[in-house]
Amino acid sequence: MSAADVELTITDRANCTYNEWVVADYSVIGLFAAAPFRISAKEPIQYPEDMSSWLRSDTDALGFKHLAIQDLLTEFHPLPIYSFRGGKLVGWVSGNWCPILHHQLYP
Repeated sequence: MSAADVELTITDRANCTYNEWVVADYSVIGLFAAAPFRISAKEPIQYPEDMSSWLRSDTDALGFKHLAIQDLLTEFHPLPIYSFRGGKLVGWVSGNWCPILHHQLYP
């Protein structure tokens, strides 16, 4: 797959569709996370305390769960975390977002 092919999967796709790529022979170099950090997750439905039990459901609701940077660091330890800030690639280093150059990712 060429760079032009990858570009076409983004620019020539129909509205309301998505693309998926299969990548082989890769090395994980970190986690890219774009703010706001959130995931789709099932969580118990919160009901008012005075709601009758017969009106409640035991099922979970699908929704977005917001994460803090610490959640990402804990869940994906020891991988470095990367993002974009101000249009630039950054990495989380010692509690701060620091500029990262492409050659630091792809030596």
